[in-house]
Amino acid sequence: MNNSDQLFTADLHCDTIHRILQGADFSRRNEIGHLDLPRLIEGGIDLQVFACFTESFIEAKDRVPLVHRMLDGLHRTVEAHGEKVALARTSSEAARNRAAGKISAVFSIENGLVLNDNLDTLRQFYERGVRSLTLTHNVSSAWCISSADEHPAFDGLTAFGREVVRMMDELGMIVDLSHAAPSAVAAVLEIATRPVIASHSCVRALCDHHRNLTDEQIRGIAATGGMVGINFLCDFLSPACRDASAAYINAHYDLGRRYWLLFTAECGAEEYAARRAELQPFLAGWEQVVRATGVDVGVVADHIDYIVRLVGPDHVGLGSDFDGITFAPAGLEDCAKMPRLADELRGRGYCREDLAKIMGGNFLRVFREVCG
Repeated sequence: MNNSDQLFTADLHCDTIHRILQGADFSRRNEIGHLDLPRLIEGGIDLQVFACFTESFIEAKDRVPLVHRMLDGLHRTVEAHGEKVALARTSSEAARNRAAGKISAVFSIENGLVLNDNLDTLRQFYERGVRSLTLTHNVSSAWCISSADEHPAFDGLTAFGREVVRMMDELGMIVDLSHAAPSAVAAVLEIATRPVIASHSCVRALCDHHRNLTDEQIRGIAATGGMVGINFLCDFLSPACRDASAAYINAHYDLGRRYWLLFTAECGAEEYAARRAELQPFLAGWEQVVRATGVDVGVVADHIDYIVRLVGPDHVGLGSDFDGITFAPAGLEDCAKMPRLADELRGRGYCREDLAKIMGGNFLRVFREVCG
């Protein structure tokens, strides 16, 4: 278990709740997926942000109940493993958890569409322990433009979108800009009074993808005192992988869609295993394509290096997107391998003080400044 000599390690984003609701046993090491309790302990993870992600095609009437089911599942999971995991709503709770040898679980929501244009819903989620909200996802909402939107209906944020950001500031809830369009990022930066984050994004200068951040956006986030959590999705890390993966998916579009629908499907463990087994040849071929591009732990460190050179070591961290990505970089195949990233950075000459910031200290600071 963690001890005081180890670096405090925080991961800003995982989608593991979907696997838990599909029957994965969080208490034991799983062959499928990237994250469970044994591997969190082995990887020395002190704080894990668990995201409740909702697809944009979910009907409005079903969105809030779905998020509550996910939150119910997270609360049950934390309570069932109370000797090793505890909820953290503030940085002081996270510090107490670590002193007690427990991993802190922080709850977030990915896709502000689930608010259904109602600020009372935002407050309700806050009262259930949610401390971060990713404003949008791959489809724009009625109030926030997504980075994937090539024909936005308005500029960035509507008046309601600005109200959401202001209420998050008032509540003490972290604004997450991953997936947001440049116009939405700019609008948030104009009005945010506390540090903001991009929980799981990479550097646009190193890999030109709409999900990645420009130098201007990184500087803007840093100016708030915020930070960027580097995503481990190989497509966001490497142009070669981006192109090869896109070509493979386009050539197997129907199978790719079936796999994506399975990701958030509400089904039991047996059904999930059966449906995934049917897709195994497709997944094996996809992995071969990804591995051929050579994306490894060093490429993740390259993105960290870039941000450190641009704005310093106080504004970057880890946002793995484990269990939301299909294949992680070589050397970072699951959360148990997280110490390898610290080793890579140490080998590049990072001092312990800067390593401590990058591996988790920066998020702990943002957590303190925003959530108390």
